[in-house]
Amino acid sequence: RAKRRKRLLTSSLAPMRSGLRRLAVPAALTAAATTALGAGRLVASQSGHVAAARLEADASPAIDADSAAASPSGERRPPPAWVAHRHPSILIKYFDARGVMEVSRLALALGGVAFAETRWPLDVSKMEDGLAVAAPEYCAAVDSGELDANLGRGPVVVVGGETVLAQSKAIERFFARMLGLMGEDELSAAAVDAFTEHVRDLKEKYQRARGAGGAERERALADFYGQTLPDFLQQLEKTVAPGGHVVGGRLSLADVTLYQTFTDYFDDPAKAAAAMLGCPRLLAAFDAVESHPRVKQYMAGRKQTRL
Repeated sequence: RAKRRKRLLTSSLAPMRSGLRRLAVPAALTAAATTALGAGRLVASQSGHVAAARLEADASPAIDADSAAASPSGERRPPPAWVAHRHPSILIKYFDARGVMEVSRLALALGGVAFAETRWPLDVSKMEDGLAVAAPEYCAAVDSGELDANLGRGPVVVVGGETVLAQSKAIERFFARMLGLMGEDELSAAAVDAFTEHVRDLKEKYQRARGAGGAERERALADFYGQTLPDFLQQLEKTVAPGGHVVGGRLSLADVTLYQTFTDYFDDPAKAAAAMLGCPRLLAAFDAVESHPRVKQYMAGRKQTRL
């Protein structure tokens, strides 16, 4: 069982290497905790189980029961029970961290949608004692089968109390469609998708620089912030439409992804921000999210985590 947990956690929590290095954890612990932390940026938590983020409801697109009940072939079928509601209940199950769920949280905040969370504590200092000691609630969730939809990993999202969604990117796109953040048509949605994949490529370049060993790491990061990132952003700038947003002159998942990446992802956010100074369209899209009243409210009240 311990080997199965380690294997599942490795695939669930791989991108966490960047956050763990900032904890100044001894190398042996870092390697073990990287296995346990994975997808995004986790935190060693002292608290709690379920936290709720509640923002004022606002005029965001409701799910249409009639359209939801029609299959692509035109055949009618009963909609899921939650479609009758303006928004379904949403329960996010993930570690006590921003991690790979922060884009989804920001999208929900932007839409004024309330959600609840189960946050599993992870004590990095106890990783040598095993996951049962360092992350007992996560291990209990794995053993209970509540994470089966994501192959025994986090995150999962329970929608309407009955449907369990898996894979952080699929979850982001589900919320984006639900909230009208995937553009006005399928072509716009494809453009939103493409931009988020460009950002994923950028993150991979950054992780390769961070993964360099010894003195090479310092040089690789200097090259990333000084050359790779500015060059990449100049190319990315060319994909952004005029009008203050990445796609179609309206807020979308693309804008939210850009904002979250340059707010949370890089170890040196000042250098990352400086690289964007020559990209007025990207800056406008970033500012459109940062200045939104609901995003301001969410950011002011979100739980402060180390990762």
